[in-house]
Amino acid sequence: MLIVTGHCGNWELLAATINCRGLGMAVVARELEEPRFNAFLLALRERFGTRTILRGRPQAARDLLRTLRDGGALGLLIDQDIAAEGVWVPFFGRLAFTPSGAADLALRFDLAAVPAFIERRADGSHLARFEAPLALPPDRTAATGLMTARIEAQVRRRPEQWPWFHRRWRRRPPAD
Repeated sequence: MLIVTGHCGNWELLAATINCRGLGMAVVARELEEPRFNAFLLALRERFGTRTILRGRPQAARDLLRTLRDGGALGLLIDQDIAAEGVWVPFFGRLAFTPSGAADLALRFDLAAVPAFIERRADGSHLARFEAPLALPPDRTAATGLMTARIEAQVRRRPEQWPWFHRRWRRRPPAD
């Protein structure tokens, strides 16, 4: 299964919550530039059972496929303009360059794509919400757009819990 989410609420706690329930989830992430902080974050994730697959590492594809083959869940955050293969899809009424890896994996391996989010509550607790698996269209752009629409809906639900400082619309779409 594929957990599709964004940087909403405490996304690190979402992965820990899933693993504490025994699902066996791995996340795909970039390596942080500060080595000590990177090691700290990887250890913190691992403490709660979350394996991290670092993008760009030689064994990343193999680790990703092993996770899926072993019946685990793979978590992907697709709400940032990153250096990865992607497509242009609407996000808050503007085209945004969005990583298409989640759609590519879901379509290629017939994975259930489950939107999941976590949000802080006023009393300091957190609520993890899992939506029904998406009925993905066979086109990667349309599938990525559907996933992105679910993230946008969550940001609209709790706008204060999304990092607006990220340059989401950093790139401009090519002219028609």
